[in-house]
Amino acid sequence: MRVQPFGVGSFVHAMKRGARGLPITRDDTDRWRFARLLYFANEEYRDEYWERSTASLNMFERPASWPERQPFTRILGWVLMPNHFHLILEEIHEGGIAKFMQCLSGSMSAHFNSKYKEKGSLFQGGYKGRTVHDDIYLRQLVPYVMVKNVFELYPGGYLRALEN
Repeated sequence: MRVQPFGVGSFVHAMKRGARGLPITRDDTDRWRFARLLYFANEEYRDEYWERSTASLNMFERPASWPERQPFTRILGWVLMPNHFHLILEEIHEGGIAKFMQCLSGSMSAHFNSKYKEKGSLFQGGYKGRTVHDDIYLRQLVPYVMVKNVFELYPGGYLRALEN
């Protein structure tokens, strides 16, 4: 699945995998940072030191000195798996999803390499995006991303989660 063409108002299933299937987060701190990054990487205003600037604030609170928030895209759903993530996005500005995915991936790679003293790309190529063309696909996509994938994290996987 490559990035299919889409425009403003389109819904897109975006996914990005870790290089060679390796984990893209290693601990809870990384996972919480990913959740915060979904918010802070999804806007036109860039603060290279956003973590330091927001450290004394609530999880998704922005400093009062920052300009009004102008997000690149609307995030409708997401899941973070050990070696990849899925996002359900709505394009609200031309090129917004591409900009958001670039900011998100770049920040994750830089942080991972700095924290774990590694080099190179954290991810395997560019993001993959599938345009949601109809309501049937959207109705299948939402539980796949936000329910089925979460059950896969259960010890023993999806089938074991269903049993219990």
